[in-house]
Amino acid sequence: MFQAFYVVCPNFADHPVSWADGADPPDVLCTDSAGNLVGVELGEWLNEAQIRSNKTLEDWEGSYLKVIRSQDEAPPRNYGLV
Repeated sequence: MFQAFYVVCPNFADHPVSWADGADPPDVLCTDSAGNLVGVELGEWLNEAQIRSNKTLEDWEGSYLKVIRSQDEAPPRNYGLV
């Protein structure tokens, strides 16, 4: 992911840097020409609307899967026959 970012914005540190995988953390370790180190930790950009929509989908899927796997659920104990 960092490689794609670096291609688009090679001077993100206001000057050129070389980079290598870091020890996690940081995910990436950059070095400038003076030998200064810049650690870069990759994160996530989260869109609340997408998360909310996905959470609703997960809730629906979970309820369907619970019905499909009904043998994994304890049977009700309050009646004998239907």
